[in-house]
Amino acid sequence: KNKDTLIENKYQSIEFDELTNIFTIEVTGKYGIANIDGDIVLDTAYDSIQIQGTNIYGLKDGESLEFDINGNQKDFNDNYKLITVPTDTQDYNIIVKIDDSGTRYGVADSNGNIVIECEYSYIERLMGDYFVVYDLAYKVGILNSANETVLDFNYSLIQKVDDTNLVQAFILDDSTIEVYSNNMEKIYSAKNTRITVRDRYVKLYSENDLLY
Repeated sequence: KNKDTLIENKYQSIEFDELTNIFTIEVTGKYGIANIDGDIVLDTAYDSIQIQGTNIYGLKDGESLEFDINGNQKDFNDNYKLITVPTDTQDYNIIVKIDDSGTRYGVADSNGNIVIECEYSYIERLMGDYFVVYDLAYKVGILNSANETVLDFNYSLIQKVDDTNLVQAFILDDSTIEVYSNNMEKIYSAKNTRITVRDRYVKLYSENDLLY
């Protein structure tokens, strides 16, 4: 972009991974990793390199080695795999861990750091630093990027109200709907509520309540 040389012109091939912002580099059939600043993270000493999510897998002398995107070696575990699913922001990715016990979801930040461990049945980004999380019993709550519980796992469904910054949380057992602001402050709660979105206001109404 600024015409600066990030990677020296001495490699037979260079491939860029947009998710992790790292380069796979090759010299005469040996592979390594460089970061976006041009620093060599892994020397070109590996027979092959694969990037899966925020993990790097290198094969050297018949041995498989696992690293994070900063080149730190990890305990290799071939009994599971990680899949990275982008969200609607570059700040976070959903991490899916698949092993013999099933599929679990977590969250990583843009640097590949796990901010919510892969311990949940399903996760999706809600807004800002908030995530809709399904526990192993498929009860739904909200966690933030500090792995703190914002809404307890008491709900059947949580979602944004279309075309607003409001969040609606459903308890199907008693038909309760709760509405929260984008700061997760409760602003409304009632049974059998309907929500209507207009250009300049949101109408919340039930048999006994009406709120604009």
